[in-house]
Amino acid sequence: MKLFDGLDKSDYQDVLRAIGRLADEHGYRDIRLIETDDGIIMQGRSRSPKENASGGYETTFFTEHDMQTILTESYKLRQKPAIPKQTDSVRTSALLLRKIRDRGSLT
Repeated sequence: MKLFDGLDKSDYQDVLRAIGRLADEHGYRDIRLIETDDGIIMQGRSRSPKENASGGYETTFFTEHDMQTILTESYKLRQKPAIPKQTDSVRTSALLLRKIRDRGSLT
C-alpha cells in the first residue's frame, strides 16, 4: 500500500487497530483484509441476522486518502493525556513505597 511509501517501516499496528475499531462499530465478524497498491479491502459479515440474512460478506474499499482520514481520527481518539500532576493518590503511593523501602516490608 502506498500509504507506507517513504516510511522506514510500515505501521500495520495502527492501521489494523483503526480498521478493527470500524469493524467493531459496524458489528462485523469473520473479517478479511486484503492490501492492494491503492488501499485496503475489508470484508466482514454482520453479526445481526436481520442485516445479514444471506450470510454473505459485505465489502468496503478504503483508499489511501480514506486510511489517512481513519488513522487521523484514531490518533485523536487515542490521544494520551499529559503527565498527571501529583495527586493525593500519587503522594500516598510515594509515601507507601518509602515506608516499604525503609522497613523492608509492608508491615
